[in-house]
Amino acid sequence: GSHLAKSDTIVTLTTPTPNATLYYTTDGSRITDIDAPAVRRVDATSTTYTITRTLEIEQRTIHAVAIGPHMRPGPVTIAKVEVTPFRVLAYDQNGPGTLRGGAIPPRSTPKVGLPVTVADPKTAPQMLRTVPGDIFYEDIFYEFDGWNTAANGSGTRYSAGAGFTMPEGNVTLYARWARVYRLEYDQNGSGSLTGGAMPATGYYRAGTRITLPNPATPGATLRRAGTAGTASTHQFKEWRFPPAGSSCNAGSGSSLIPGNTISTLGRNTTVCADWQILPTP
Repeated sequence: GSHLAKSDTIVTLTTPTPNATLYYTTDGSRITDIDAPAVRRVDATSTTYTITRTLEIEQRTIHAVAIGPHMRPGPVTIAKVEVTPFRVLAYDQNGPGTLRGGAIPPRSTPKVGLPVTVADPKTAPQMLRTVPGDIFYEDIFYEFDGWNTAANGSGTRYSAGAGFTMPEGNVTLYARWARVYRLEYDQNGSGSLTGGAMPATGYYRAGTRITLPNPATPGATLRRAGTAGTASTHQFKEWRFPPAGSSCNAGSGSSLIPGNTISTLGRNTTVCADWQILPTP
């Protein structure tokens, strides 16, 4: 007899022939010669035989025959096939750099033919991969943008939480990354702040529209204490959007107030705080 069996399979074979020797193959070949290299044998006095085998993907069919006393062949019934196949589901970072806001999930071993839920690697709203720069180049940033069955993105795309049926082969899901650019807010001067704080640095794709935040606590005025050796106090006036290559203390760039919108550029950008000096009481 024969039956379709998958890998990591426990197969129970039954024959009515007592005191038989069971001959079987797991490579799909039929039994024409019990002495052939592919033929395995089990000697027993029972009429039920249990074979535990880890089969390769291409080894799907078990053929078996029972030979009783006096070389009399008997039928074999494959009464039960208990399939417990496992394959490897792995996740690949797919690029150099350090991660923030998440981590690549560990590999798992789901069963073939059962549904699989794609892991979510994020532990924060945004998961970033940073490729460090050097004295000539700035850091490069990417945000997690889903999974793909191909490293170059040409395969099947999956978002975190999506599902698919585990195939008979191992699966590797490669992280997909979208380039993002740093937008940071510079205090533009030393001294402690009261009545507010500099907004947190953000990471955005080029062309994203950003509404400039108000750094002051609602109902308060943001002030910066004077630098060492001076008694002057500064009050937040506006934001300034300097051109590429300019520092905040250069004083150049477009003036913007909180609530204005800007489009993020295809480069890391700094928005500078501008201050006005308050009269000394």
